[in-house]
Amino acid sequence: MKIEIRQLLPLDVLALDQQPNVEGQFGIYEPVKNIRHGIELQAMGPAWSAIADDGEVLCCAGFGQIFPDVQATAWAIFSRKFAESVRAQVAVIQFMRVQIAAGPWQRIEALCRDCYPAEGRWLERVGFERRVLLRKWGPHSEDYWLFERVS
Repeated sequence: MKIEIRQLLPLDVLALDQQPNVEGQFGIYEPVKNIRHGIELQAMGPAWSAIADDGEVLCCAGFGQIFPDVQATAWAIFSRKFAESVRAQVAVIQFMRVQIAAGPWQRIEALCRDCYPAEGRWLERVGFERRVLLRKWGPHSEDYWLFERVS
């Protein structure tokens, strides 16, 4: 499978066949997939989509700027196909590492839920370090891990 990574389009969020456990992932919460959600993600900061050679949207990811050019929050939404494709995961991990290294931020944070350990492993592969467990956090009062990357 060939992977193209390009700028996020709001419609990519609608086209994504997201994994069932993705709601709330990395601090993003939007229970209804709609175009507004895609526009909000695009407006938060730099964002990209990974597209398979058949045109399927595999992953949407980006950075929400908390303090412009100083601090950001990383986010990602994965499709079912992305979870099964090592090639797609490697391409996105490598791309995200380059974006983090080239970005202006001194601190980047990311959140993942404790009940889905694979989310934390993915963040570690991108280069984040696990820092603290946030108990009863988010819209469903779940336990989340705070990850960070400080330069």
